[in-house]
Amino acid sequence: MEPSKMTIEICRLALSACPMPVLIESDGGLVFANESAVSLLGAKDVQSLEGIPVRELLMPENPDRQEASESYSKAKAQAFNGERIPVFVAAKTIELNATPMIAYYLSVPGDDKRGARFAAASGAAAEVLMNLRKAGHDLNQPLTIISGKSQLLMLDADESDPLYKSLKSITDASFRMGEIVQSISRMIKSLGSVD
Repeated sequence: MEPSKMTIEICRLALSACPMPVLIESDGGLVFANESAVSLLGAKDVQSLEGIPVRELLMPENPDRQEASESYSKAKAQAFNGERIPVFVAAKTIELNATPMIAYYLSVPGDDKRGARFAAASGAAAEVLMNLRKAGHDLNQPLTIISGKSQLLMLDADESDPLYKSLKSITDASFRMGEIVQSISRMIKSLGSVD
């Protein structure tokens, strides 16, 4: 099942709120960068990064060891002002609508102001994912009750009864909401741990 536009937007909002710089690449170009990444790279805005290959923005410290997925490495982020910023990069292959993508999570080492701000970001990103998981679980409980009770009430109603139509709408909406929650859950699992 494909994730809905609402599911995709919820995940985009969650990643946008993350203080850790996040870049997502597909077909050799950026398709997503959050505000933290825009700030780190000194870009004008998110749109100015779209389509740029990640290899132009992140130069691995050890170019001989370049794995695209499931890798953790040191690199230099090439800022728009020419500055090369040392970063740690965690790359994870994800999939959306059968399209493979690579999510890059960046953190800046060191104890300077920027480094301190991003050093805690890994924990913040994990907390965002944990809160999304919890929200999905919290939504599933009442959805199960609503769906079950409306289905039981439908058994006692005649199909021509306006009550039946209302109950059918409630049941259909609860199933749709359940699909959205499951889609969010699958996307969270595909992101895995960012610690």
